[in-house]
Amino acid sequence: MASHPSQPILAVAGEDKSLCLFSLDHKANAPLVPPLHFKDATLRSVCFARAGEELLLGARKPHFYAYHLQTGQLTQFRGGGAQVGGGEATTQHMFLSPGGGMLAMRGSSGYVHLGDTHTKHMHSAVKCEGPAAAGTFLSDKLLAVATQDKIFLY
Repeated sequence: MASHPSQPILAVAGEDKSLCLFSLDHKANAPLVPPLHFKDATLRSVCFARAGEELLLGARKPHFYAYHLQTGQLTQFRGGGAQVGGGEATTQHMFLSPGGGMLAMRGSSGYVHLGDTHTKHMHSAVKCEGPAAAGTFLSDKLLAVATQDKIFLY
């Protein structure tokens, strides 16, 4: 689930392989458009990018989707993986930097893969000691938490 950065819009990625967009008017909270269905992926993460112009959608797959809100165009992009530093990445755990310019996704073997939200190119990876359990950005720094209760700041 994600809220739009400047409009009363809520995006919900469902276990039923659908994306729903709702207008939050505190009354009906009606759907903005019919649900968008993904036949090959159960959506696990959703976040608004590019000042709310698009949604980035992740699943337990090696790729992620960008959905442009104005045009309705859906594009598939390759996630992280061996080409950016090792470990396999699924896109089910994605998060953005506060300015929205950087995308991070949790990978396997302790890797957190990093990319650019404008180009959708995954360009590097950092490694934690042990599997990465969670991550977020603090200002311009990446904070990753490993399953052994260790915190890494990059």
